[in-house]
Amino acid sequence: LHAISEVFFCQEGIPVEGSALTMDQEPLFWFQFPGNPSWIPALPNLFPPLPPNIEPPDHIQADSQLCHHLLLFLGSVATKKIPEARAIPVVQVFPVQPLVLGRASVLVCLVDNIFPPVLDVTWQLGGVPVTQGVTHTPYTPTPDLTFSRSSYLRVTPAPGDNFACVVTHPGDNTSTIGYWVAPSVPGTSVPLVTLLCGAVTSLGVILGLLGVAM
Repeated sequence: LHAISEVFFCQEGIPVEGSALTMDQEPLFWFQFPGNPSWIPALPNLFPPLPPNIEPPDHIQADSQLCHHLLLFLGSVATKKIPEARAIPVVQVFPVQPLVLGRASVLVCLVDNIFPPVLDVTWQLGGVPVTQGVTHTPYTPTPDLTFSRSSYLRVTPAPGDNFACVVTHPGDNTSTIGYWVAPSVPGTSVPLVTLLCGAVTSLGVILGLLGVAM
């Protein structure tokens, strides 16, 4: 058995809304809202067929209106009355494939335990910001009602290079940082995670659909 779920969320932060289709917690499709609203595959090189019962774009737009109405209502009722939820992100940094020093590779920054789904992910090399060769995935819902997200950095590492993936909530003065140090000997990469947390809260609405497929 495989569990297929479709989750839509809306919130006051950026992104203001999002939707994802997952199977066994792995993303299959994300919904692209700006421009031409449509489902886009999580693995664009594979182009898997859309499930027959997936929501069409016009239904997603209806979900968006409903979600934002609920968010406005809940915000007026719950503000200053109900504690707002906030999770501390967990960051892991690792190479996609076994490392070969001096050859092009890709580092992954996997961010789990995200809530609310509002954060900035940036890269540094030796403390210097890196912007070229960086791509991010949309947010993916998880069964514990948090989210995950990945960021990719194309690199050609040299021995001792120290890469950092910095995860920060907008408006917060603290970050969660994952480190990865290129080894002197291939196959001995050194990951390190440092957690710094702050007391900031947020409010959002999640709409979920769950199904089971063979």
